[in-house]
Amino acid sequence: YVTIGANGVIYIDKKAVSRQELQARMANIHANNPSVSVVLQADEVVAFKEIVSVLDILTELGIKGLKIATANK
Repeated sequence: YVTIGANGVIYIDKKAVSRQELQARMANIHANNPSVSVVLQADEVVAFKEIVSVLDILTELGIKGLKIATANK
């Protein structure tokens, strides 16, 4: 899971990372598993542009298995 918290902090599997770390770690994961799927979830207060920014990083790396998680209320 890649998560964007309400405060805008990005997490990979619950570990906070910078955008640069996100790119580096996901590039490494993708290199080792080109068919990797990534689930992106974001708090409802996160601005859409922040979500798109993270999606851009993932798609630029060539990750094709992107999924967006939604929360049922």
